[in-house]
Amino acid sequence: MMTNKTYIVMTVYYAMLLLAIVAAMVGYHYSGQMGVYVQHDDPLNRGLYTFMILYTILTLPAALKLYSVGERKARAMENRAERESRIMWYGVAKVSVIGLGFVANVLLFYMLRETSMLYMAGISAVGMLFAKPKRKDMYRMDDEPEKSEG
Repeated sequence: MMTNKTYIVMTVYYAMLLLAIVAAMVGYHYSGQMGVYVQHDDPLNRGLYTFMILYTILTLPAALKLYSVGERKARAMENRAERESRIMWYGVAKVSVIGLGFVANVLLFYMLRETSMLYMAGISAVGMLFAKPKRKDMYRMDDEPEKSEG
């Protein structure tokens, strides 16, 4: 049976997806009807564009790798409560870092009107698929027997 801690990671995952949908709706509404967007020759445009490309390219593999390493270290811990807590926070951090990039790329696609931001959002969406918590891993985290000493 899954505990409340395991539901937190799933909740954050689906909240990030919902936030991306809201960002798409807001971006579409404000860019289409109100004309709110950054000019193509503006230095802010190039700065945001470059930052989001670097953010997506660097944080996607880093978040997945750091979660993998952190989970492996946490599974070696003796204390069950702390082990579950660490794994949960590693999962929340992984989903949050990738999800925030996804939301920002969707929003910047409408603001900057650059198709490459849509490609970056697509890359982040695929990263979100890899960041999705697996139910079997969560059950494994909850059902591991307490290690007995001696």
